[in-house]
Amino acid sequence: MNINQLKYFVALAEELSFTRAARRLHISQPPLSKQIALLEEELAVRLFNRTSRRVELTEAGRIYLYEVKAILARLSRATARARSIEQGMEGIIEVGLSGSHFLGPVPQLIAQCNMLAPGIHLVLNEMRPSDQVQALLDRTIDISIGRSRTADSLLKSFLLWEDPPVLAMLASHPLAERSQLQMEDLVGQRLVLLERDSSSFAASFHLLCTQVGIDLRRSQVVEEVPAQLYLVEAGLGIAVVPISATRRVTGLITRPLNNIPLSTDVYALVRQDNTKTAIWTFIELARKFRNPTPPSAG
Repeated sequence: MNINQLKYFVALAEELSFTRAARRLHISQPPLSKQIALLEEELAVRLFNRTSRRVELTEAGRIYLYEVKAILARLSRATARARSIEQGMEGIIEVGLSGSHFLGPVPQLIAQCNMLAPGIHLVLNEMRPSDQVQALLDRTIDISIGRSRTADSLLKSFLLWEDPPVLAMLASHPLAERSQLQMEDLVGQRLVLLERDSSSFAASFHLLCTQVGIDLRRSQVVEEVPAQLYLVEAGLGIAVVPISATRRVTGLITRPLNNIPLSTDVYALVRQDNTKTAIWTFIELARKFRNPTPPSAG
């Protein structure tokens, strides 16, 4: 048997007329009669009682109709899902990201993705930026949302949105009186830093501090940006953080750092050989995502 035979059977079973069923199927009556006969022959079951005036289902035909309609419905769903996956509108994506992104626009991005592409299931894996590249190489995650970019034979990065670094501090801090700051203004200040090996930005920032003469021995060192902000809020120092991370912290003010040669912009990093089409749908949605206006410095 074939799918067309099953569809012909359902049409005839619902219309109970070869003429109407053939019209519904856009075929002539003889091919319909032939296919029904071949189906009954293959099944060795009489599905219809036929007279010159009427066609009716046998008891076996009624049971067969119930099962065939369920099979065709399931096949239709399977076809729709296969097409949806092929078009990148369905699938499971493992995302690696650090805790700082939960303070920024990522939750809104996930909500928008759920609304525009509900067939894509995003699994968020919180991990240190330094661990995300290895997770990509090991194929335990599909996308890394981070603040570094690369392009080689294995990995490729896509800019999602700009997220400049700012100095976060209490309103009572002496530096808060100034509207513009330089890295040199941080000399002599107590800093709250990320661990050097936690990310490429942290390693570069430690090096930059050393180059401008900042003594890091008086600094507090933590694992994640949220911890930086909590300690700044507690009055234990000041911190250079992405501006988006300060959106949900109301007790601090921010000031831009002029000419800082480091970036905290947000990128999606993926394996170039990843075959999940849903990845590219997510990246396209993320690149079109309108990053909410960050808080003004003040």
